[in-house]
Amino acid sequence: MKVNEIVGLCFFALFIVVSILQLSFSFMENDKMRRITKPGCLFFLFLSVVVAFPSYPLIYVGLLFGLFGDTFLLSKNNKTFLSLGIVSFFINHVLFIAQALTLIYSSGALDAYPMAWLYFLIYSLALPLILIYPIYMFTRKSKFFTAFGIFYAAVLFTELTVSILGTCLGLSHWLSLGIIGGSLFIASDAILTRTIFIKDIKRRDFYIMLTYLAAQALIVSGFVFTIVG
Repeated sequence: MKVNEIVGLCFFALFIVVSILQLSFSFMENDKMRRITKPGCLFFLFLSVVVAFPSYPLIYVGLLFGLFGDTFLLSKNNKTFLSLGIVSFFINHVLFIAQALTLIYSSGALDAYPMAWLYFLIYSLALPLILIYPIYMFTRKSKFFTAFGIFYAAVLFTELTVSILGTCLGLSHWLSLGIIGGSLFIASDAILTRTIFIKDIKRRDFYIMLTYLAAQALIVSGFVFTIVG
């Protein structure tokens, strides 16, 4: 194992440690310590990928925007910061989709399907239309956040679909981790949206961060294991 990979594993271990602390403080509803440890989780996951896989910027830049989103959502009661957080996570998902598609196309798995890009484009454009009404109702008919929510949810479902596509094409069984991670992302965002727009719940941050951190770790792990073969 190379030195950079060992260092990367050390940073990943720190990600796990800080994540456990974050979840513990969230469960105890210790808001001060929860806010302090929250940005550290993705910071160490970001460092682990930067050090171990410096030639895959789509992954670690995606994580960097996830870190931005975590930081902005520390003030999610502020509409501006909430909006910036949604945009940051949107970019986070778009970069992950780009990485997954890069792996799929570079593997030659879609060489037999020259029109695959067109079907994928149609799917990506049609999905927001399907999501308009449920998101409009879920955000309590807030036009401002419905607009954000439609495209954010669309890119999230697209990310999940790309992971399913890569797995079905036989690119790597490790991409199935992306399927689980994408599903956990949807669960995390559903809890977050419900607690903001509908009704708050006890220990909300614990459930949100549990599913969110697991999602980020699984998606990144799926990429990493696919890359190393």
